[in-house]
Amino acid sequence: MFVEVILPVPLPDSYTYSVPSDVEGKIKVGQLVCVPFGKGRQHIGIISGVTDTPSENIGHIKPIIKIEGDEPAVLPVQIRFWRWLAEYYLSYVGTVFHAAFPPGLQKKRLSRRRRRLTVSDVGATADGDGGLVGADGFDPRRKKVYDEITDRFSRKDVCLLHGATGGGGTEVYIHLIDDMIRRGRQVLCLTPQISPTERIISRFRQFFGDCLLVYHSKISERDRAEIWDRLLKSDEPVVVLGSRSSIFLPFRNLGLVIVDREHEPSYKQQDAAPRYHARDSAVVLAGFHGAKTLLAGATPSLESYRNAQTGKYGYVLVEDFVGTRADIISVDVKELRRKRLMKTMFSPLLLERMRAALERGGQVLLFISRRGFSSTLTCRVCERVPRCCFCDIGLSYHKRDDRLTCHYCGRTYSRPRVCADCGCEDFRPSGFGVEMAEEEVRMFFPGVSVARLDSDTAGNDRLSAGIIAGFGSGEIRILVGTQKIFGIPDFGGVSLAGILNVDLLMNLPDFRAFERTFQIVDRISRFTCGDGGGETVIQCFHPEDPLIGAIVGRDYCSMAGMQLEERRLFRYPPFSRIIGIDLRHREEGVVRAAADDFAALLRVVFGDRVVGPDRPSGGRIREGFTRRMLVKVGLGEGVTAVRRVILDSRDTLLGNSAYRGLSVVFDVDPVF
Repeated sequence: MFVEVILPVPLPDSYTYSVPSDVEGKIKVGQLVCVPFGKGRQHIGIISGVTDTPSENIGHIKPIIKIEGDEPAVLPVQIRFWRWLAEYYLSYVGTVFHAAFPPGLQKKRLSRRRRRLTVSDVGATADGDGGLVGADGFDPRRKKVYDEITDRFSRKDVCLLHGATGGGGTEVYIHLIDDMIRRGRQVLCLTPQISPTERIISRFRQFFGDCLLVYHSKISERDRAEIWDRLLKSDEPVVVLGSRSSIFLPFRNLGLVIVDREHEPSYKQQDAAPRYHARDSAVVLAGFHGAKTLLAGATPSLESYRNAQTGKYGYVLVEDFVGTRADIISVDVKELRRKRLMKTMFSPLLLERMRAALERGGQVLLFISRRGFSSTLTCRVCERVPRCCFCDIGLSYHKRDDRLTCHYCGRTYSRPRVCADCGCEDFRPSGFGVEMAEEEVRMFFPGVSVARLDSDTAGNDRLSAGIIAGFGSGEIRILVGTQKIFGIPDFGGVSLAGILNVDLLMNLPDFRAFERTFQIVDRISRFTCGDGGGETVIQCFHPEDPLIGAIVGRDYCSMAGMQLEERRLFRYPPFSRIIGIDLRHREEGVVRAAADDFAALLRVVFGDRVVGPDRPSGGRIREGFTRRMLVKVGLGEGVTAVRRVILDSRDTLLGNSAYRGLSVVFDVDPVF
């Protein structure tokens, strides 16, 4: 007997091992086994298949060393899913195994005694049949949305819920989940945060009690391993609430997948292979289980919206579940500067509205998409900008620490006293960041409690928790922040939101920049949508831009129509698939030549759909140089054929000894 074994290494497919006769009767697909690999090394792998006729020479096949546990550690459907992920995202099944499998289970299998992972005495309100107490009190508007979703599910496997997903959306989720629990099925509910907020967890626990499992990267290895083991050993009806890594869990009886705020970029794995998108992968996972998928969001991704408009997905459009929709007001910064009426980063209108909000007892939320005090420091004489010694990046100035920081590699530098080029001792801040915004707010509103939430403060769990709690209690009156503010709950006390420079978002070198800007403004404005109403002020240089008009009018369909037409013209998603390719090497000349050669190989098949190569922003990071290119793949082109062309071209390139030490990184469906 022989077995195919998946190893947690970035190498193609599985490896064949022989099985000693004394353990042949114990072999099962999905078991962990210890096997020899390489000279004097051992690995723990997963049995993915059993055969009596190996595909390679028997004389080269080594025996397994031992079986780790009597029962499988993964299910056959998981192995199928891993293979799909590896195929689609230009990765290896061993790489997926390494990312998916809890470290605690790789070290040892758990004992049969299992700890309870959920709080049992939290006032769970499930009745004896597993249903919800008080389900008859379903709000009529939400009941209508629920009925429409179930109707779409009768004809489609995927449904897009287009509308705000706050408290009203959560109630719809709860009733959909309850349907599945009553039918003995399992549910996966994905949230974009690294860990779901306590408010969401408490709401779900109120209804589902011990049926709720919370899974994300911040829980301990032991808890992750125990959740895995609980799902592996039983098909009991449970609901898993978790982050993107929850898609790897061993569901036996999955009936429904919910992807909340499906447009959020945090669903995309960015840092390491496999660079999967949890939303798209969840749709495929549900398909393997014969389950339904609900994608939900107030401002859906254009990919999902297009799928709904063409009939691939079901579609439910709802009015906002929340109360009054906040007004959005645009301020023409260009005109104010021309008239010399704006000498700080705050327009007179925004300052006036901030004063009025504070006088009424309200709170203010201010957003800026840039960390630090200023973009950088600039010499007043020669305009030289200090740059990182290891990266080709200008350094950001952090005034509180009086240091310059590279936001790519993390190195920090002392503030320069003299210019390295001209010897001038006079530097001025260039551009502005969240720290400068905080400083100016304190200057304009002395005595008012102000806090800042960005990567620097959010990195300290105790500090960030204190800021969020203080804002929730009303003790903090003005909160200034970057994208980190999206993770805070909507406490209902915000009566004014301000976006200090929306042009920073619109002008990012990303074909999704306009779409993302619309989503960010909409998200921030919803903090002010309480029963008393509110408003959002956006400061911009081009208020006449059609996108600004769509934002102010909250006209998602107008924005989507403009962007879809532009993407159709230039063959961007959803009218194609994009594969990003980064080549990296310590020598710039090598990576430049390699990128040109790789592009030439790809153009033989893809022609002008190969964009680049070029030198990206941050073309030198940590003393390594990068060249980037994009390949636009037609929707009708098979995944397997495209994979073969790209990987064969890469192997041809790496076979050239001149390119020794070159790394090639693939990012399918990249989120920039």
